[in-house]
Amino acid sequence: MLLLLLNRALFAEPALPREVMVLWETMAEVERMEAHFVQVRHSAMLSVPFTSSGTLRFARPDQMAWLVEEPAESAMVISGTKVSMSMPDLGIRQEIDLGTSPEISRFVEGMIWLGRDLDQLSVSYVLSWQAPTLTLYPRDPTIQAMIERIDLSPRQCDAIIAQE
Repeated sequence: MLLLLLNRALFAEPALPREVMVLWETMAEVERMEAHFVQVRHSAMLSVPFTSSGTLRFARPDQMAWLVEEPAESAMVISGTKVSMSMPDLGIRQEIDLGTSPEISRFVEGMIWLGRDLDQLSVSYVLSWQAPTLTLYPRDPTIQAMIERIDLSPRQCDAIIAQE
């Protein structure tokens, strides 16, 4: 038993500082929010990273909109168990019922990180704090293939997209 406790202590993730706890507790009271984001995609097929930007909107308990404004408009809107995606410039619009797509359902669950407390969040993400940024690293390999990390700071919300 002592060996098990010692093993957990040695390999446990570092505790987050009190300021992160207070910040997340404050965020738990927010019913709606909107933030600007910058997304950087790295790929061996691209000589330079591809950057896009837009607006992230969130409303409790399970609504989120990822609206890309530059370089071309696109949107992913999550509302409960429905996801709609659109690319107006290409005339594309698609709706997905998460009950029929376990892979997309896992991805969407990973994206609704704003609605979780830190204990729930740490189930899906490894959390790392380097003031003033809280970084979320996905634990699920499927999500890791799409998102390397999410950097959250008071002035920015960046999603670093994994290499292909």
